[in-house]
Amino acid sequence: SALDVSALRLRETESKLHQSVLAAAAAVAVAFQQLPAKLNPIIQPLMAATRRERDEELQSEAARAIAKLVKRAMSREKSPSGKICSNIFTMACSCPETTPTVTESGEKKVVVQTSKATMTTKASSSSKKSASIDDATAAAADVIDTEIPETAIAARGGAKALREFCREFQDEVFTKLPTVMTPINESLAMVASNTTEQLETSIRQTISNCCRVVSIVAGTCTQTAFDKNLRPLT
Repeated sequence: SALDVSALRLRETESKLHQSVLAAAAAVAVAFQQLPAKLNPIIQPLMAATRRERDEELQSEAARAIAKLVKRAMSREKSPSGKICSNIFTMACSCPETTPTVTESGEKKVVVQTSKATMTTKASSSSKKSASIDDATAAAADVIDTEIPETAIAARGGAKALREFCREFQDEVFTKLPTVMTPINESLAMVASNTTEQLETSIRQTISNCCRVVSIVAGTCTQTAFDKNLRPLT
């Protein structure tokens, strides 16, 4: 019914706004260096916004705050920076459209995703036929149907955060954040040490992920960081 459609849209909007407000508050705390003893209340909303925020500008702000948080938390005795970087690495490779999924047969499968609509076409079409539902509700249903897939949003956020790492750490991005470079070096070492047998699927997937990460950071890192860490890979 029209009421159900409106209620669903309202709940979704409320949830998104709540997420955005929490992320904005966390970003302010990072900007003013007012970090609590326990960082989970700061990390969680920023990571959630980096992963799920559909507004690209807000997502960029969250990614920028994550990079600053990683830098400022590195001096802590139990720093979460390494884990955050690892999660960002994985996030950046979460979309099969940009990071091919390796199959058991050895082929790389590129998946073209379609968005998962939260309303069915039937509900949308019936709403348009019903005189009791206004055009605004029908338009809202159309917007929901055309949303970008969640994996694409997450991969976009991960890529933004990786680029922000490069801007924040400049020449030292790969030395200060070994979590970014270690999987790349390890994957290349696996290839070099195994020239006769086919690599396991998990290893080949890691290599695919690393190629994606290199393609993201290569255009943003400084020339010094590129020459020292990425150029030897070519």
